[in-house]
Amino acid sequence: MRPSKAALGALVAAVLTVWSVAPARADWYSPSRNKRKGMVIGFAVGGAVMKGVGDLSDIGGVGPSASLRVGTVATSKLLWLLTLDNATYLVKDQLGDVKVNQNLVLTLGGQYFLRDALWLRAGFGLGGYARRAQQVQGPPEKQSGGVAFSFGLGVDVWFRDNWVVNLELVSASTVVDGGLVSQGGLMLGLSRY
Repeated sequence: MRPSKAALGALVAAVLTVWSVAPARADWYSPSRNKRKGMVIGFAVGGAVMKGVGDLSDIGGVGPSASLRVGTVATSKLLWLLTLDNATYLVKDQLGDVKVNQNLVLTLGGQYFLRDALWLRAGFGLGGYARRAQQVQGPPEKQSGGVAFSFGLGVDVWFRDNWVVNLELVSASTVVDGGLVSQGGLMLGLSRY
């Protein structure tokens, strides 16, 4: 007799629940709970809203976003990070073909822990925007690069050894010819520090 999909799903959920439950402790948010040390690596995925300002005010859309970061622990409250943030959205061009518009931002910065599980991240670097189609008349192909900056606010919601799952609000912007392209959204991340 073959088990049903519902029974298999319930079994997987039960195993994951038992595996992830940590014993209740009064020091859940204390610095001793998560000792940060060594190399930092992490990634996050989610959704983002992208919008242009200035001459690029016709740019805008909603789509997926991703972030990759590597770095090192400086102190128990500070991480140095190299972060790559990417956001894309789909647009139909004037011929009806679907194209991908993209903002890519590479920054060097830091992540500071306000509390043991609450942090701010900021960085400064370079970015690029590629417009392969737009919603209004005009030249569809445009690639621009320039100075970029990013900002994030997050909370670590789950700890296991040095692995952390977090929820974060992230914003990254690129200053390009004639304006600014910004992306912002909610992401779910996994990091090791």
